Amino acid sequence: QEVLMVYFGAGVGGVASTIFFDIIYRAYFVHSPFAWSAKICETPLALLVPNWLAPPPGSPVYKLRSMLHTEFLPCITIMVLWLILQLIANLSLSMIITRVLVEMERMPFPFAEVSVSIIDLISERQAEIMRVFFMYMFVGLIYSFILYVGPTVLGMQLIPLPYVDLVWLIRDYLPGAILGIATPLSSYFSGFVMPFNVAICMLITSIVIYILFNSAFTTVWCGFFPEWTKEYFRGMGLIALQNRALIRIWLVPQIGFGISAALYTIYKVRRTVYSMLRVMVNPSEEKTILGFPSIRLLLLMYVLPVTSSIAIYHYLIPDIPIWIPIFASLIYGFLMSLMVTAMQGVTGFTLPLPPYLWQALVYLSPYKGYAGFVFSPIIPGLGVGASPWVFAQRTKVALMTRTKPIDLVKLAIIAPLLAWILNFFSLNIFWSIAPMPSSVYPYTVYFMPQRAQMETFFVTRQLDVRASYIIFATVITFIIALLGDLLNKIGIPFSALGFFLGLYTLPTTAIPLFIGSLLSNVIMPRIYGRSTWRKIRGIAVAGEMVGEGTVITFLLSLTLLFRATWVWPW
Repeated sequence: QEVLMVYFGAGVGGVASTIFFDIIYRAYFVHSPFAWSAKICETPLALLVPNWLAPPPGSPVYKLRSMLHTEFLPCITIMVLWLILQLIANLSLSMIITRVLVEMERMPFPFAEVSVSIIDLISERQAEIMRVFFMYMFVGLIYSFILYVGPTVLGMQLIPLPYVDLVWLIRDYLPGAILGIATPLSSYFSGFVMPFNVAICMLITSIVIYILFNSAFTTVWCGFFPEWTKEYFRGMGLIALQNRALIRIWLVPQIGFGISAALYTIYKVRRTVYSMLRVMVNPSEEKTILGFPSIRLLLLMYVLPVTSSIAIYHYLIPDIPIWIPIFASLIYGFLMSLMVTAMQGVTGFTLPLPPYLWQALVYLSPYKGYAGFVFSPIIPGLGVGASPWVFAQRTKVALMTRTKPIDLVKLAIIAPLLAWILNFFSLNIFWSIAPMPSSVYPYTVYFMPQRAQMETFFVTRQLDVRASYIIFATVITFIIALLGDLLNKIGIPFSALGFFLGLYTLPTTAIPLFIGSLLSNVIMPRIYGRSTWRKIRGIAVAGEMVGEGTVITFLLSLTLLFRATWVWPW
């Protein structure tokens, strides 16, 4: 039971550990060329950012690079309020769904057994299992040291990081195609636990979408996305291709892909959803074995923070039509959480949620401004706190290990609160050491400009967001998923999960996952034996990730020490 709490507690804290990064990002955005070159009604975006999102451009606080200043107080206040409301709504919704699906419907949650196995192995520390763990940990240590030591310590790359750009191999034959392969070893080891049919369907879909279709929209079907055709030029690298293709081709269809995945989930778990709604309308008064409050009390705990966030949001941004936050917070968040949790309870897997749905709703409204696109009311099931599908599976694990489920509720409150405090002060220290983005924090060099570019396109309505594109993508992918079900019935393997994952996964990631799954399902069982490998593959993945994480942490610490400002003479 103690190992379970530590095991899950680390996960809760990790998810909540970068929450205040948005404040630093906004500080970058208001001074970025994106915010000054793009305008709404002749006013630069930088001047449309409200002070509760970021202090005004040119404020002296930006030279200090510290969030511990009164000018950041409105931003921090709104963010902390949103975090608390989101945590309460997520936790109450998680307990509602868990009571129905785990306790009343007794769903199996297949991957709960994997967590139980890992917890048992960590608790018992069998010598044979620990040897496997340490062996793969050393593999991760050695490879990751070679991968990361070059750019971090030597200032040169021994192995390309984070991926190898292979666009040059095919650009003469397939112009516009996106091809690369990730170099971190964890990208391959993650495929060890992925079913082979899921990996195959994901790889095929990814190749069709991002290599074949991307090239076709460049050369054959130029009229579909004329902005992409104008912006493409021979010699574009992997980063430029994937960024521009996402904005100009795939961003709007991906909303339809996500809606299709949601509809398919409803179709697959329709009976369970009906049972849950029936129970919620007429809840049982029997005493629960989980120790959670009654469903009616939990519903009240869910509705109050959600409606409060809608009211505050409408006060802050009154130009957004009120139906948008009501739909997104009260209806969309609830239904998506219910359906995704039911899907995981039956199959063990979840399908992607529709991305950029909030931005698309605002885009289709008459709103003209900045804040409404980048700031939303709380949407239960997303954001901080344990998502319902995560919490429900953890409750299943708790019951299987004779752990009190109510302790998971305490954990879901304590761990995020501690993580937020540590995150605030640690990010403040990192920001004071060096600007963001900068070479000291390589991820920010890619992520922050890409995010700023995406926001600029949405806010200034430079994207071709059409309802027809979304509907077409939804209908086509939903039909393919249903046809795949028919193929399964006649013995032809098809994975709807792999298909939907492939719609969002670049070949850069899909290829390593496929290689890892191929090794895990074909090669490794011949080395260890099928039953033994199934028992230890999770340990192998954990070992490699611990080795890789250890190297990253060590090298990051060295980098920060080298670049920190030291006060002499002491």
